[in-house]
Amino acid sequence: MDLTPREFASPRTQLLLAHTGTTTHLLQHLLRASLQARVLTCIRAPAGSHPPAAALLELAADEQMALRRSLLLLPCGTPASANLVLGAVDRHPWTAPLLENPQQPLGILLANTRHPRIPLGCGLSTWNIDESGRPAAAKCYRILDQDRGTPALCIYEQFNPGLIDPTLSGEAL
Repeated sequence: MDLTPREFASPRTQLLLAHTGTTTHLLQHLLRASLQARVLTCIRAPAGSHPPAAALLELAADEQMALRRSLLLLPCGTPASANLVLGAVDRHPWTAPLLENPQQPLGILLANTRHPRIPLGCGLSTWNIDESGRPAAAKCYRILDQDRGTPALCIYEQFNPGLIDPTLSGEAL
């Protein structure tokens, strides 16, 4: 996650990676289609069992966190994005119903809230949803609790390279 949005060749990819609002709404606009969530897994675990994730959420080892893996799907069933969401469910109980909702994209559920989003970076990852191993544009950000100012969610999103061009500009190569 050591690139900037401007290092991507496509203006559409740059816009998506630089956007600090709900990614779901912007992705729907860019793709001109509604998106449906498919939750692949949603588990709770002690933060100590996943130290890097716990660090992103600033959790103590004995606090509970949720890990949700999901896809945002086009109406035809093609994945538009693959997402990993970490939630500080003990510290911020309002996150639990969001993460455990298998029907709605998280961005839709968070759209009318005032929780600040803090970008952590963007870059290239490997799109392994279809086992092609193609490079994919990705971004990571934290959502802070609006009252406490502490991390409530950490979201890692990668975008289908067949829909969102991951090509880097000549300057970034």
